[in-house]
Amino acid sequence: ADEWLPIQPGSEALVALAMANVISDGGRGAGPYIDIVNSYTPENVSDVAGVSAERIRELAERFAEETPSLALGPGVSGQHRNATAVNLAVAVLNTIAGNVGRTLHYDRPYLNAPTGGFGAMEQVIQAMAGDEVDVVLVHGANPAYSLPAASGFREAFMGVPFKVSFASATDETAALADLVLPDRHFLESWGDVSSQDGQWTLQQPAMQPVPHFDGRQTGDLILSLASRMGLDLGGDETFYDRLR
Repeated sequence: ADEWLPIQPGSEALVALAMANVISDGGRGAGPYIDIVNSYTPENVSDVAGVSAERIRELAERFAEETPSLALGPGVSGQHRNATAVNLAVAVLNTIAGNVGRTLHYDRPYLNAPTGGFGAMEQVIQAMAGDEVDVVLVHGANPAYSLPAASGFREAFMGVPFKVSFASATDETAALADLVLPDRHFLESWGDVSSQDGQWTLQQPAMQPVPHFDGRQTGDLILSLASRMGLDLGGDETFYDRLR
């Protein structure tokens, strides 16, 4: 980022709505969102956010003037109780700033990779808690951190006899695993991704693997294990071969 505005965790939605308030002239230009925006002035939000009202106004004015602009939804802030509010506030901000149809397209299915909802995760947790799972492989996720304690994931996960984590750095889930197989960072790895419906693109390494760490790309490891199990891989020894 060119600039970092360190607001208080949990106040992201308030700041987004305060910016929308400024851009819409106190909510008068907010259209159907006037009832949402008009009460969230920079002055009302500044104490909670830990940022001055003047700073919020400056940020909002710059966001409106330097078009086209785009406000992105939450990262870490999408993993707490205000996640829905943050996403909605960001959508309101983008709408009032005139970004819909320019930098934001709701009708285009970007990042078309299939994902499961929390209901699917609940089924997995119930299966682990019911002693129906003997081995768990975790890749590209940190559910011990991202899932709420009330989900029961940690207790269910700990009850699985053999737990494997493919992690590029030690995280909360890896700390609970019986075996950690260090994965390479995505910048060090070959991969593929569906960035838009009907398109499939390749991801190539942007750097050489850091030599200090004995990491191995998860795809390479899975192919190696499959080969040792006697499975026919069609001559593919590495994930790069598989992509080719």
